[in-house]
Amino acid sequence: YANTYPGLCQLDTLGQTVEGRLLLAVKISDHVSQKEAEPEVFYSSTMHGDEVTGFVLLLRLADYLLSNYATDPYIQQLVDQTEIWINPNANPDGTYAGGNSSVWGATRFNAHAVDLNRNFPDPQDGSFSFSDSWEPEILAMMHFMDAHQFTLAINYHGGSEVVNYPWDTWYTLHPDNEWFIHVSQLYADSVKKYGGNSYFSSVSPSGITNGAEWYVVEGGRQDFSTYYCNTREVTLEVSNSKMPLESMLPSFWLWNRVAMLQYMEHGQFGIYGSVSDATSGNPLAATISLPWHDADNSMVTSDSIHGDYYRPVAPGNYQVHFRCHGYNDTVVSGVVVPDFTSHIALNMAMVSGTRHITPLDTPPSLEEITWSVNETGFAVESETSLSYRAWVVDASGKTLLQRDHLMTNSGTVTLRDHLAAGIYTVHLEFENRTAIHFELLFL
Repeated sequence: YANTYPGLCQLDTLGQTVEGRLLLAVKISDHVSQKEAEPEVFYSSTMHGDEVTGFVLLLRLADYLLSNYATDPYIQQLVDQTEIWINPNANPDGTYAGGNSSVWGATRFNAHAVDLNRNFPDPQDGSFSFSDSWEPEILAMMHFMDAHQFTLAINYHGGSEVVNYPWDTWYTLHPDNEWFIHVSQLYADSVKKYGGNSYFSSVSPSGITNGAEWYVVEGGRQDFSTYYCNTREVTLEVSNSKMPLESMLPSFWLWNRVAMLQYMEHGQFGIYGSVSDATSGNPLAATISLPWHDADNSMVTSDSIHGDYYRPVAPGNYQVHFRCHGYNDTVVSGVVVPDFTSHIALNMAMVSGTRHITPLDTPPSLEEITWSVNETGFAVESETSLSYRAWVVDASGKTLLQRDHLMTNSGTVTLRDHLAAGIYTVHLEFENRTAIHFELLFL
């Protein structure tokens, strides 16, 4: 593909496997040799080496984008406005365990007999889940994803038929749960349209599932990508058979083609713009968050080369908080996203300084709720039973801790044992959406 379409396709190597095979990806873009101000999306498959349907689907996806670019305006728009990365096989050692000439003998694991989808850093369990070291394939993938700012990602598996969305590691819902449900259902509805209602029905009638509600996965790539890389990633279980008959592969492509393209397009929707220095106009790498909505690292960052950022989000009325080291914080209120396919442009020129804003400095009336800060954390009291959500954010805007609590009349939360010395912002959001915030200083 790179040789046939040199103006649109560029071959890249993420790294090497245990046995020295290359981990390959292609970049597809209208200016493929440049870094443009546009959303990046990442399609990957077959980290379980014997789940090969997605391997073929992603090869077909690359072929379809490249061969139809010149004649199909829809494909041209996708390629012109998106930086597309495709990694068809993330575990070639597993796929070719029986030899390079055939996928017969493929195995789930890599050459060290490690399940790669249990080897990533985990939001709940930390750096290592089921092993005490990272495999070469995982290190390569981590470095690759860290070098990019993917707006969306999708990773293909086999053995079931369902769209699986975050989180896998815990039952807490992602702040963008409504958005995840929407894009997941769009994918499932599309494949059912072209493949029949029996397709994508092995796990749920709707064709989608929350990860942990299906079964908990620790050390998975979906949660690593979403939590540590500020990406939004879903997992596609695309065929009940991990290695279906060769004759079925064209059908899987026909059933999934439209959905694969539709998902890619959602990288262009939501709130987007650029962040720059107000004096020089130079681009800035800033953190962009939605106060009282974001948690668990669901904020996004702007690119240091062009200053561009992309924030997919469900319809709603939002505050948008811009934070960059060495610049005054800025909050824009009343940013309305009317639907899931809107493009809401919001550019920000930041002024140098050290003024830090905590959005909603005056909290709403808390008639039945009192709270206090102590040496180890905080305490909350209420006249009635209620549940609340608490999360702790460091100076860079990164969420360090997040938990849900069910309170009878009072509750004490100890944070000192989990945090290093420093200043932290604590957010509390109650079931009636009443919210308060305060800062803690641990010496």
